[in-house]
Amino acid sequence: MVAEILLDRVYPVIPDIYRSKNINLATEPRELKYYLVNQDLVNPLHIEGTEEIRQFFESSFFADNGSILLQPTGWKLEDELQNSITIRTFITFAKQIILFVDDKDKNVVLLGIYG
Repeated sequence: MVAEILLDRVYPVIPDIYRSKNINLATEPRELKYYLVNQDLVNPLHIEGTEEIRQFFESSFFADNGSILLQPTGWKLEDELQNSITIRTFITFAKQIILFVDDKDKNVVLLGIYG
């Protein structure tokens, strides 16, 4: 899958973060649970362009806030997420990755990348 995306010249994290067009906006208050990604269970993925992303995050979001929050689409809390291109790539430089999950439907509504 990664090889196919690289051939299309799109940074592979982008289509992984945005797996669907449904942004899943809440129509009522959500009860969120927070899950720290266990870095020991994730196989890091080093792909071209990640160093530039790391530098950008460190000089902007991490410098200002210590983190960046992304809103993935089409993500469900399940074991398969440990194979996510996004998680595997960002784990190479993030100190922590936290999933913000709607406890009702198990949709991942935010992805916290902490530097």
